[in-house]
Amino acid sequence: MRGNLDTVVYYATAPIRLLGRSRGFRLAFGAACVAAVFFAATMWALDRFLPADSGLETAIAVLQPPPPLQAVTRSSYVIAPVAVALTAIRSSMDAAAPRELAGKNDNAVSSLLSKADIGITVARGARAVSGQPNKLSISTPINGTLRVTGQIATQAGNVTGSITGLLDRSIGKDVGKLTSKVLDQRAELHGNVVAHSRPALAANWRLEPNLTSQVALADSAVTLAGIKISVASEAKPLIDREVNAQVAGLQTRLRNDPFIERAARAQWAKMCRSIPLGGDNTGLPRLWLEMRPVRAAAAQPQIDGRNVTLTIGVQAEARITPAQSKPDCPFPAQLELVPPMDNGRLAVGVPIDVSFSELNKLL
Repeated sequence: MRGNLDTVVYYATAPIRLLGRSRGFRLAFGAACVAAVFFAATMWALDRFLPADSGLETAIAVLQPPPPLQAVTRSSYVIAPVAVALTAIRSSMDAAAPRELAGKNDNAVSSLLSKADIGITVARGARAVSGQPNKLSISTPINGTLRVTGQIATQAGNVTGSITGLLDRSIGKDVGKLTSKVLDQRAELHGNVVAHSRPALAANWRLEPNLTSQVALADSAVTLAGIKISVASEAKPLIDREVNAQVAGLQTRLRNDPFIERAARAQWAKMCRSIPLGGDNTGLPRLWLEMRPVRAAAAQPQIDGRNVTLTIGVQAEARITPAQSKPDCPFPAQLELVPPMDNGRLAVGVPIDVSFSELNKLL
């Protein structure tokens, strides 16, 4: 039995003994041994320096999938110059301003009229508006009457009498008598009122008019008791006071008037929406264009000989979606002031934000 087993083993291992005698077999066998040793050493190192309870499995288990990507948007913008004709400005101001001015000069310039009442009535003509670079000029002709009533000041009559008495006592007596008589003298006055404006936009959506005014009266005079009284000198303080009051009131009203912000808010709300892009009875898919304004900018007003031009730009984010959305578009509290922009530009960038599942349905 033993001999039979040895015979079987001998013949079964004969091929191995034959291959082992070749040099190529010995090299292959050595490489296999090296690989086995390397693999065993690697597994030992992992078990030695990175045990099973090192927390790697926990770290892998708590890994979360990345958040979904944000919707793709593209910036669209509109730069729109708004030109207001000077003729329209003239008509508006001409209709709003009073046409007559009446009052009294309580502080007479001449001491001769300190006891007299000086009444002034002024009517204005049509306004004229002209434009220069960065300046708007408004001019108005005025015509009126200066009326002096009351008495000549006593001290003025005494001084006048003493001076004329040196020449002729009879003349001095006649002049002195005028202090007890009632006066009623009239004189015409003519002039021009000019106002200048350098309008500027402020970051709080307000317009700063920067108004200044100037009154110029023609030189005319009225003679009382042989003394020439300048009508312009007596009338100008009252006209200056009234004109300055009107200019200050207009400047305050324009500075506090939110008409620019009010108009911008109305257009901002109209832009913030989803616009349907057909698809009802056309057989085309139902899509929506979402518009969301995000930025407003403006350049300072430009003035020329015909117009006052205000350039406003609005930037919006736009995309096409498969369903109607309700975008949130907060109105900017501050208006961004920028250098002069182009005369007018329109750029639209609209990505199509439709998922593959929705696209399969549409197709």
